[in-house]
Amino acid sequence: MAVFGPFDAGALDRRISPGVWHSTCVAAAAFTLPRDAGKYMTGSIGQRRESVLASTDEASAWRRTFVWTLALGAFCLAVGGCRQASTEPRLIPAKELVRLADSRVRKADGVPPRIVKQIGETLEHYFGTPNEPRMFEPAKEDAAEQSPADEPSAAEGEAGKPQQPKRVAQKSSEQLKRGLAVFTKRCAACHGASGDGAGPVAAYLRPRPRDYRLGIFKFTSTPYGTKPRRADLIRTVLRGAKGTSMPAFPFLEEEDLQAVVDYVVMLSQRGEVEQLLLAEGESFDPENAEEMFAPDEMAAVVTQVADAWREAEHKQVIPLTSEPAYTEESIAQGRAIFMREECFKCHGTDGRGRTPEPIGKDIWVGEDVYAADLSSGMLHGGRRSIDIYRRIYSGVNGTRMPSFTEKFKDDPDAVWHLVHFIVSITEGRKFGR
Repeated sequence: MAVFGPFDAGALDRRISPGVWHSTCVAAAAFTLPRDAGKYMTGSIGQRRESVLASTDEASAWRRTFVWTLALGAFCLAVGGCRQASTEPRLIPAKELVRLADSRVRKADGVPPRIVKQIGETLEHYFGTPNEPRMFEPAKEDAAEQSPADEPSAAEGEAGKPQQPKRVAQKSSEQLKRGLAVFTKRCAACHGASGDGAGPVAAYLRPRPRDYRLGIFKFTSTPYGTKPRRADLIRTVLRGAKGTSMPAFPFLEEEDLQAVVDYVVMLSQRGEVEQLLLAEGESFDPENAEEMFAPDEMAAVVTQVADAWREAEHKQVIPLTSEPAYTEESIAQGRAIFMREECFKCHGTDGRGRTPEPIGKDIWVGEDVYAADLSSGMLHGGRRSIDIYRRIYSGVNGTRMPSFTEKFKDDPDAVWHLVHFIVSITEGRKFGR
């Protein structure tokens, strides 16, 4: 069985497709026609061709080019002419583990093979395979029955193996397969087939596409450290993230929209469970290994992650007070708070965020990051007042932007004054105006 690593779809194979090879070869052959081809061409094209070949030296050089082109064409046909791109996703063993605590990339080689195998079986039990995605969670009660669609995996029922706990489906297999189709077509080129943020074009994008596997989403309507609500993911898909490579998809059919969101949630849950279990595996105690990685213990991790997503639906941040009028007085108060709380240390006194040194590392890929340039108007989490309010009140997950919940609990209007000051910066207004 392939080991729990990120999976890649054949349709996103990085090889050049046969069709591209064929077109390249045809174009090359068309450019290097025989020496007398000019007289078979009509108009100015034929005249230019004969004029170019009038010189013997040029003709000789051209013949050499023609020979080399034929050789290149033969190579193209040999490499790509008959090969068909595979449509079968394949599992690629994961060899690295991103540690959330310090953002460093650590090898997971210290995890014993038998533990790796157990983790892989658990992931397949609850989340299926690339071709057969599913999203189960452990049943809440021992007496609960398996879902009718819940068929035992190959790892279950074998003599001498502990039985996996009963499970219930969070989403149907049909829904996830539809989400897989939409994700493969619209999302995987950037986000990767496994949601690792390392699709074929990811290396050319700044900021890098999100890695769902850590279970951390930046722009949510929930408190710091909390999963996003479903509505947050839907909004991001429909509207995109301004100032990034994440486009808007307002044209998606409702069924496709809901399905792809379900699939993203599945990728995130699966990835986070994998990371948590691997972290346990790195520090496992050989004497307690059987207990630490018993099916019930690993099921508890699945439940922990699934519950976190479910609970987020009821944790939307609602402003403590109504938004006051957008006035010069409110903007001035916001500016005073901005300076008093030393927001300028990251965002700069003019809000442009052009600090000499980076403010930290991106926890997803470990790259240097700088505070947002508020004057650009490219507020990734949205430009509405409520969006900015939530960024200040709750902070931004996975970044150095902290939550100001405690700071302003005795002066809730202070958040709104900061919002108005930031809005004034996005509008190009200057300090003191």
